[in-house]
Amino acid sequence: MALRLKPHLSLDDHSYLWANNLAWMLGIHRDPRLRNGAEAVHWAQQACEVDGYQQPDLMNTLAAAYAESGEFDEAIKLSEKVIHSPSTQANLAERVAKYLKLYRASQPLRE
Repeated sequence: MALRLKPHLSLDDHSYLWANNLAWMLGIHRDPRLRNGAEAVHWAQQACEVDGYQQPDLMNTLAAAYAESGEFDEAIKLSEKVIHSPSTQANLAERVAKYLKLYRASQPLRE
């Protein structure tokens, strides 16, 4: 896996986006054989750290990863931060509000 060969993510080469996409798949995939909450959290945290937790999309991925790992309190906190962030667009805020209902019911996201 390419990300395993390059553990240092950066904004310059957009490798953090690959990490975020991998985390999303590992955190929410319908097929349980493809899900891995711990790996999802790992890659999503790394992606968020690259930009200092500024991009709502990345934080949304981390929230979904937390939920997959059973860390619903963390998923809820981060989702609320995404919803209330001034940089969050309306369509993302609406989706995250739906996800937040799942997390409050201790359910992970599945797509």
